Amino acid sequence: VLLMNNFLKIGKQKEKEFAQILIDNFGGTITYPSKKVDMFDHIDLYWNNIGFDVKGVKGETRSGPLNDRFHWIEYQNRNGEKGWLNGKAKYFAFETFNSWIIVSKNRIKFLLYDKVDYSKIVRFNPKVYQVYMRPTAKDLIIKVPTSDLMLFATKIISK
Repeated sequence: VLLMNNFLKIGKQKEKEFAQILIDNFGGTITYPSKKVDMFDHIDLYWNNIGFDVKGVKGETRSGPLNDRFHWIEYQNRNGEKGWLNGKAKYFAFETFNSWIIVSKNRIKFLLYDKVDYSKIVRFNPKVYQVYMRPTAKDLIIKVPTSDLMLFATKIISK
């Protein structure tokens, strides 16, 4: 529980950091959704009424060092319900050590379309674009190179 609370705290911090970068670079208005919208629609914030889901840098493994060369795309969450890729956010903001990569949901789905075989699920040591289900959860997540997200980005904002 302590580890999960720490993840949530860091996540909220990253959302505020990204919101400030949007305001500093483009102006506009930031609003935050209800807890229910955040959890079930996977929207962390609205910028000028456009929904964003913010993804901070994570490790290749849950306990490993931070690594911005890859990001995990959540197709299905740990409870077996729709993951954030299938939520209502229009855009995703992926953090790197020195920038934020903004990619639309449609462009991520387009990126994954030819590369992912959803009928083959691996349980250990996933390679890029393999559908991975952790042994202790019902999630379906896909490891994507950050360089590919950059190719499909709507915008890349330096920190």
